[in-house]
Amino acid sequence: MEKQKLRNSTKCCTQRSAVNTPARTSLTRDYICNERRVELAYEGIRYYDIIRWDIAKEVIPTAIYNSDGTKPKFDGNPGPIPQSQMDIMADLWKQNPGF
Repeated sequence: MEKQKLRNSTKCCTQRSAVNTPARTSLTRDYICNERRVELAYEGIRYYDIIRWDIAKEVIPTAIYNSDGTKPKFDGNPGPIPQSQMDIMADLWKQNPGF
């Protein structure tokens, strides 16, 4: 009975007639990992999958260092502050450099 439930629960993943693609003959770990990566992209649990599957060294880039061995300073890539906000906060704020 349990095997039948498992087969039925995976049918939705193996039979994909709605999207005109061939049926999957098996569910591999790579396929499941990719599906979770795509389907749960903005739900905040990708990091925990990476740790659980022990793939952090392959997916998370390593730090890049300058030629003198120091880490580059991240400037935050600031964009312009909207003019409507600058008009309100003119006495306190300065526009970001370059804008």
